[in-house]
Amino acid sequence: MKLARFDDQRLGVVLDEDVADVTEVLDRLPTRRWPFPPGDELIRHLPALRPAIEAALPAAPRLPLAGRRWLSPVANPGKVVAAPVNYRKHIEESRADAGIHFGNEVSAIDRYALF
Repeated sequence: MKLARFDDQRLGVVLDEDVADVTEVLDRLPTRRWPFPPGDELIRHLPALRPAIEAALPAAPRLPLAGRRWLSPVANPGKVVAAPVNYRKHIEESRADAGIHFGNEVSAIDRYALF
């Protein structure tokens, strides 16, 4: 199942060239109170919501993929994992541009790891 957030905080399932709008399932999420828990509530409750998403699919409105405004798939990530240089062309670009490397050695991801 390919879940997607799109347009104005809608929840969808991508199906070939369409997205099925299953936003109504979000009404099943628990009400949040301050202090808000870290992380994404949809991801936290996905195992319980998955049957409701699957049940909503047959009647869900289908919208074309084109013309949608796609949002980050995780609304409120608990953390972000990144790589300083994660592909060969980026390494070469970084080594060639002093405005990027500032005189520091630029190594591949296997040496730097993730941050």
